[in-house]
Amino acid sequence: MRFEHHTCRLVVFVGILSLSLPALGANWTRDFNDGTLQGLNVFDYAAYLVGLTGFTPLNVDNAARVKFVTGDINPFDGKPIEDIGGLYDPDDIFADTDAKVLIKWSNNPFYATLNATNTKGMTLGMGVRLNMLQFKGYLVGPTNTGVLAMTKLIPVDFQDFCEAPDVGEVTIPNHDVTKNWWLRAQAFDVAGGVVVRARTWMEGADEPQEWQIQCTDREDPYPSGGVGLVAQEDGPTTNSNDMSWVDLDDFSARTMPEMRCYNNIDDDGNGLTDCADPACAGTPACSCHDPFADLDGDSDVDQVDFGLWQLCFSGPAGITFDPDACACLDRDDSNADHLFNPPDDGDGDADMDDFAKFAACYSGPGIPADKACDNVN
Repeated sequence: MRFEHHTCRLVVFVGILSLSLPALGANWTRDFNDGTLQGLNVFDYAAYLVGLTGFTPLNVDNAARVKFVTGDINPFDGKPIEDIGGLYDPDDIFADTDAKVLIKWSNNPFYATLNATNTKGMTLGMGVRLNMLQFKGYLVGPTNTGVLAMTKLIPVDFQDFCEAPDVGEVTIPNHDVTKNWWLRAQAFDVAGGVVVRARTWMEGADEPQEWQIQCTDREDPYPSGGVGLVAQEDGPTTNSNDMSWVDLDDFSARTMPEMRCYNNIDDDGNGLTDCADPACAGTPACSCHDPFADLDGDSDVDQVDFGLWQLCFSGPAGITFDPDACACLDRDDSNADHLFNPPDDGDGDADMDDFAKFAACYSGPGIPADKACDNVN
């Protein structure tokens, strides 16, 4: 996703601030129906740099109107300055984040006059995991010409972090800029990186199940953070009443359910960790006993469990390995994160490497096994 010049754009950011992680609640919502911007803080990039002002967030018809009232010219060189204005809430810090916003394209008739070949327009979206002070984050959003794309914001530049088989840009099916569109984006940690994905659909239609774009950042992945609405203007706008504003509504974000169920972390911040969280019920990681070596579920690890382990032994070739019966014993740390989290881990066998993990939990008959004996893989 490359940002062209002389275009006013808006990006919705789910970012990180330099704060400790507080207790996380359920849904976080901004519907703006009280006639205000509901306490969101204003950030003006041009004012931050050289004292210019031009970003004016408003509440219009129960929506958040993000607007640049004039183009900013750098007083030092007389050239247009890339301006960013935003609304953000520094109090909401999320782990794995699920967020969405309603883009009211139809409120601004200017967009209906633009065709697919017109380079002037607006890109709206979510920026996930933005660091407001360092201007780092993942930008995800649709253009008025019908393209949904993402890019990585790095200091003073943009970077494509998508690699095959990732899909970082698509044409939006049945795009109609005279209608309102939902945009939904998620960002969550995986072993060694961050997955960012998004989809968009017309207001009134069913939300699609598939993610239209999805990329994994494995190089300098950005950590979790707060949520906000941010608009970017590249160069001056020629008419502050046309392309320089767009209305947004029903902006909300929430922590995602517990997704990695064997990492000893309360991913969604609800006070329930891993298999104690109902969101993990039925996952492969939580189908094993705690510890995994207690194969008969009687709280100890003894000769009975060893006998059951022998039935699963296949050797490194894995020719006789039964994944349905023996998956909990295939303990190889395939992604080298020192945690066992199927289906990420395992190499399709039960061999002596796996037995070493079993032996570390041995307690003897009638002696409760240490449930932490398998916490580090």
